[in-house]
Amino acid sequence: MLDNRKLRKIKSESVKERVYAELRLAIMTGMFAPGKTITIRALAEQMEVGVMPVRESVQRLVAEGALIILQSRSVAVPYLTCSEFEDIYELRIRLEGMAVENAANNMTDEVITKLLDYQEKGEFFSQQNDPVRSLEYNIKLHFTIYEQAQSPYLTKFIEALWLKMGPLMVIPMRLPIEAREKYLSKFEGESGYHSALINALKENNTAVSSNILNSIISSAADWYRENYAFSDK
Repeated sequence: MLDNRKLRKIKSESVKERVYAELRLAIMTGMFAPGKTITIRALAEQMEVGVMPVRESVQRLVAEGALIILQSRSVAVPYLTCSEFEDIYELRIRLEGMAVENAANNMTDEVITKLLDYQEKGEFFSQQNDPVRSLEYNIKLHFTIYEQAQSPYLTKFIEALWLKMGPLMVIPMRLPIEAREKYLSKFEGESGYHSALINALKENNTAVSSNILNSIISSAADWYRENYAFSDK
């Protein structure tokens, strides 16, 4: 288990779906590093639920490729190869570009306000050296945009890609402070990509919104190509 954040306790109603949603978010926000071994019993104890809903949720996540079953019957977050990373990158460019173009036509003042709030909170937790919480708000920001594309299937496909990338997304957030700030300067602040994206969406500018989203994904991808040791390197 990484960082100070812990999995939330699960209440009795809709236990299976709530356990699944919590584990899914934990993977997407990088709470479990690639290769990290996880036992079902430990997860159940932390969320204070029975083993069965955790086991069923883990099986769903294995089917989605977010987890793998080990010989010891524990599970782990898989490592990504270079080719897998490049495949995900190409799909993200295409699918998220399509989503943001469609979303730009459906923006409202209420949604823009939400985006600005998520951006501010994400930057706050980044400054507080809390990468998991920062990524949680980054996810909220992006998927609030994608949901405005009003295409549930498109959103689900994008979620599947983020589920594979989540364990990697947190890695630059754990860099030494100077290197982390250099990386984040592209995305955060008034001159960062996220501010530019929100402004373009506010103006319903589909082309600019898509180009900025492309820059967000490409800039992050370039960092991994230069700095991350993929499993087949």
